[in-house]
Amino acid sequence: MMELETHNRNELFAEIVEELEAMPSALRQIFILRHYHGRSQAEIARLTGINEKNVHAMLRQAERLVYHALHVFALDTTPGQ
Repeated sequence: MMELETHNRNELFAEIVEELEAMPSALRQIFILRHYHGRSQAEIARLTGINEKNVHAMLRQAERLVYHALHVFALDTTPGQ
């Protein structure tokens, strides 16, 4: 795996934060509960009052948004691009 320089890590973190801030609040909440607090989908459903099937779909949607932002970041920072 490529080692990121401190400057690039800071830019990457800023990209992730920017993407999270741009998300609808429900998607952001579900993403943060899962990936920062380690909650299961069942726990997230119980905490948010959203059924587990919808939590799953919303989590995947949020992850796709973050993945897309990371992919664009990688393309923008690849030497020779």
